[in-house]
Amino acid sequence: MCTAKRAIYCQNCLFCSANCLYLCKYSEKHLDMEALFAKFKSILNSVPTGFVRYLHDNILWDNRLIAILGTRGVGKTTLILQHIKLYGIIDESLFVTADDLYFTSNTLYDLALKFFHSGGKSLYIDEI
Repeated sequence: MCTAKRAIYCQNCLFCSANCLYLCKYSEKHLDMEALFAKFKSILNSVPTGFVRYLHDNILWDNRLIAILGTRGVGKTTLILQHIKLYGIIDESLFVTADDLYFTSNTLYDLALKFFHSGGKSLYIDEI
C-alpha cells in the first residue's frame, strides 16, 4: 500500500489511483494495466464485423468459463473480439493475450483481481 499521506487509493488498495499526488512502487503496475486497456480498445477498433461465423450463435456466452479450441489461424481470436464488439459491454470487458509482456511481472490471478475490483465483468484471455 502507498505510504504517501494524501494518496487516493483504488478500490482494492493494491496500487495508487491515477489521482495520487505521489508515486509509489504500485503506480507502475497501475499504468501497466491501463496500457492493457488501451491495447484492447485499439485491437477492438480494428476488428471487422461484416461477417461473423455461424459458430458464434452456438457458443453459450453467458457461461462463467468458455474455452474455444482450434488450430492456429482459424479465427478464434476474431470470433471473441467480434463478440465483444457486437454484444459486450466494452467498458466492463478486457481482452488480453497471455503472452503479453505484462505477464512477465504480473500473474493472471493478479490481473483478474484488479480487473474485478475496478468494476470489470468479462475477462477474455487469448493464447493460454
